[in-house]
Amino acid sequence: MFSLGALGLLAAGTGIGSAAMALTSKPTHAVACVNRSGALVLAQNGVCGKGLTKVSLPLSTVKGPRGPRGVAGPAGAAGAAGAAGAAGAPGTPGAQGNPGVQGVPGTARAWAYVDSLAAVVSSYNVTSVSSQGVGMYCVHLAPSIFAGAGAATASPYYQTDDTRIGSSPSLTTVEVNGFGVSGCLDGVLVYTFVTVPGSPSVTGSVTFANEPFFLIVG
Repeated sequence: MFSLGALGLLAAGTGIGSAAMALTSKPTHAVACVNRSGALVLAQNGVCGKGLTKVSLPLSTVKGPRGPRGVAGPAGAAGAAGAAGAAGAPGTPGAQGNPGVQGVPGTARAWAYVDSLAAVVSSYNVTSVSSQGVGMYCVHLAPSIFAGAGAATASPYYQTDDTRIGSSPSLTTVEVNGFGVSGCLDGVLVYTFVTVPGSPSVTGSVTFANEPFFLIVG
């Protein structure tokens, strides 16, 4: 096989000059010389030298058939990550879930939130609250609650009690006096106090005071 460039040189060596290039039709053959080894040698003025054989090579202008598809090349490197897309629209709300399992019943037999004026704000198994004096409250329990046995705990309510922090501090405290005591046979007796701390120039004090509280009876 010979390249068209080589054949063009051979054609030039055979004497095809400017007059031939002026022809309206393309050349169909090229003249070349072949040595004993089969190598092409340029002809000199269309004449092959000693020991060379003149050959006529056809010049085809017909396009050959398409060759077979080549093997696919290796995959290229991964491209850079694209910019994040815009946030999608919110989805529709899900269906209402099933009701949860009933919780285990609490162990408190009674409870109450009582304000400083002995009014019951909220309660369970408490019938009423009566004042026994300043800072003394009898929390009357429901008949199903045996007031003579059990345990109770009480705590003040910071949101509305007289505890203060600052230059004139004070502290509200609450204590349970007992179950079924004199004057409160069907309930729990609760005491509330206000404590004022002392200083080198001021004597501290603890006094009964009407204060809000929480009570839990177990």
